Amino acid sequence: MRITDLEVGRCTAPLRTPFTSTAMSTTSQLEAVLLRITADNGLSGWGEAVPVRGLAEETTASAEACLRGPMRDVLVGRRVDDEDDLTQTCQTIEHAAIQGRSVRAALDIAVHDLYAQYTQAPLHQLLGGTDTELETAVTVSLGTPADMAAQAEAWVTKGFATLKIKVGQDPEQDLRRVQEVRAAAGPGPRLWLDANQGWDAQTAIAVLRAVENSHLDVDLIEQPVPGPDLDALAFVRKNIGIALVADEAVLSYKDALEVITRQAADVLNIKMQKNGGISGARRILELAEQHQLRCMVGCTLETTVSITAAASAIGTHTSVPYIDLDAPLWLAQPPVRGGARYSGPHLRLPKAPGLGIHEPTDRYFAT
Repeated sequence: MRITDLEVGRCTAPLRTPFTSTAMSTTSQLEAVLLRITADNGLSGWGEAVPVRGLAEETTASAEACLRGPMRDVLVGRRVDDEDDLTQTCQTIEHAAIQGRSVRAALDIAVHDLYAQYTQAPLHQLLGGTDTELETAVTVSLGTPADMAAQAEAWVTKGFATLKIKVGQDPEQDLRRVQEVRAAAGPGPRLWLDANQGWDAQTAIAVLRAVENSHLDVDLIEQPVPGPDLDALAFVRKNIGIALVADEAVLSYKDALEVITRQAADVLNIKMQKNGGISGARRILELAEQHQLRCMVGCTLETTVSITAAASAIGTHTSVPYIDLDAPLWLAQPPVRGGARYSGPHLRLPKAPGLGIHEPTDRYFAT
């Protein structure tokens, strides 16, 4: 099976409500680059690039240009007939797009999708997984305490048992946000916090100790301080009783190893778009398992192309007790058809070969 073509299209999809966090301010739409590779046997593989704000110089426009130009030349003509070909092609992608995390993710996902279809296996099955249903957390977007409480109540009414609360601004307001979300959600749902690098170490410790002293029953805090500052991350971890998740601190395998070596986190957050797709994500999952560290599989604002890949990447890995793959729930209308489906908090993987994407809207592709 030889790759014969690569098509790229810009995707802009409105959200059902604006989404706010410390990391990305407020956004009302998803911007992504969708990718379709075609082989000489007629099969197609789908990928998606969503540059993660604040983590690199990469933009939607630069990702699109890279995929249309140099990466097309890298990929077209390559054979993907067996697992060795798949591995070599993914390594070639990684080396050719060293500065483009989302570009690597898009191509890596697409090649995996194509090969899984060639073997007539769902992607999660190809990667060794047997579970076809996962339960995801859902995000409570940053806002006033009252607004966030209303969001939480609405999500709990829809059956969600884990709420991820965006914080990372004014410490007093952040504590009130958590208090009001807990009051609105009731005692049952699990609460996670995500500060998106918004605090310094002393502020993080003060807020998190106040959360603990208020008996709000919070499971974890994600990236309370700037990602590159592992000294601060490790210091916070040693001074709180809540599990600490490294997200922006873990952009690569090397970063993950450094976080583990420095004992700077209890949990590693792995994402398709920051970790270079399925290949990069699974290397970090394997590393975490070797060091008996837990993982979260998370996302940014993405379509079901990237989300299905993320859910499938878990495969046989047992180190993933935290699932945060709610992005398509924020879209007013899905820009692609097929892939993972949602029933309340339950994410169901497709039975079809590959990612199960059968009808992305062709208007995203230039003629």
